[in-house]
Amino acid sequence: NRALYGLKQSPLLWFKTLKLALEDLGYTSITSCPCVFFKYATTRRNASARPDTLVLILIFVDDLLVATRHADQLQRAKTELHSKFSFTDEGRVHNHLGLEFSYDLDSSNPTLSFSNTTYIERALERFHLTEPRPVATPYAISARSHPPGSEPYTDPARYQAAVGVLIWASITWRWDIAHAVGLAAHKVSTPTQHNWMTVKYIFRYLKGTKDFSIKYTTQPRDLAGLRIYTDADYAGDLMACRSTMGILAQ
Repeated sequence: NRALYGLKQSPLLWFKTLKLALEDLGYTSITSCPCVFFKYATTRRNASARPDTLVLILIFVDDLLVATRHADQLQRAKTELHSKFSFTDEGRVHNHLGLEFSYDLDSSNPTLSFSNTTYIERALERFHLTEPRPVATPYAISARSHPPGSEPYTDPARYQAAVGVLIWASITWRWDIAHAVGLAAHKVSTPTQHNWMTVKYIFRYLKGTKDFSIKYTTQPRDLAGLRIYTDADYAGDLMACRSTMGILAQ
């Protein structure tokens, strides 16, 4: 069966085709995340040993990321995929879905870092928010209130687009803005000027922290010094009189 590009059933048919091909190669889809496939394989150096090398394939439409610990197994995975599909090998990933990847593989402690600096900069330019000065927190206490006299925001579509951009940033890796974005998302249908100020405040925070990144190393970390802090406000939601709890790991 073939599907024309652009028809609503085409993505489903493509995924079914891709899934059958990957399962034929020995991969299994993760139940909780169907676009992630995995299998265990052996390296070339230990071909007779029990499969112990994890190979991951992450799918976004027709873009595939292949990840494994050994270069020879990575090449083998690419060769297997070539036997099923014709594709272009872009090499090591540097940009994917708004995330930027950087590597330091020459040191004694190789690292992988990722951030979304360019994504944030483009969002600030898109909504003309490059001028306001940065702030140190994702939202102000006033974001929890709902002033009764606040005027309706004149461009709800712009508000919805801005919240959508922030939601994507919050679910990729900027989890520090997740709570603030959740508050802003409550008002996407009927935003007010006060709500728009809340969204602008989040962008101001991102402007000052756009170069933040997460770094992974190959060295094990000593968890003896791990500290967990937790706290909650008291009826911080002035409308529903509900409390909000937060957890900080350091």
